[in-house]
Amino acid sequence: MTENGPKLLEINPRLPGYCSRSYILQLYGVDLVVCAFLISCGIKPVLPNQLHADGHIMGVMCVASIHGLALKTPEIEKQIKMLSLNKEIGYFSIYDESFLIKSKTGMDYLCGNIYVKEHDLEAAKRKLLKVCDDLGINTPEYPIF
Repeated sequence: MTENGPKLLEINPRLPGYCSRSYILQLYGVDLVVCAFLISCGIKPVLPNQLHADGHIMGVMCVASIHGLALKTPEIEKQIKMLSLNKEIGYFSIYDESFLIKSKTGMDYLCGNIYVKEHDLEAAKRKLLKVCDDLGINTPEYPIF
């Protein structure tokens, strides 16, 4: 408290969850974790005045109850690895196999994220829908449209 009233001493920023860091780094070339670290050290990060996205990213979150076991099958794992190595998709696995088994308790958990990056939004949507169909992520219980 100062003679002029309360003074803010700290703002505790929270980064967005899951894949946002990677998406922002890929699209804008800015690493939010590095920026947060620099700010916490009292260093102002150097950022361009204007940020322009390098394409569009579109992704889908996969849930353990519907996608968990399927994503862990050797065939799908091989397909995801090949697509990732060829930079046709990006994939984040969020939880390990033991966690997927616990999902049968009635609670659902996110188990991964599959995304694509394209030059325009419609191309990204078409590509993501095809990938979801090819990998069996698009299901009647979890429709991707």
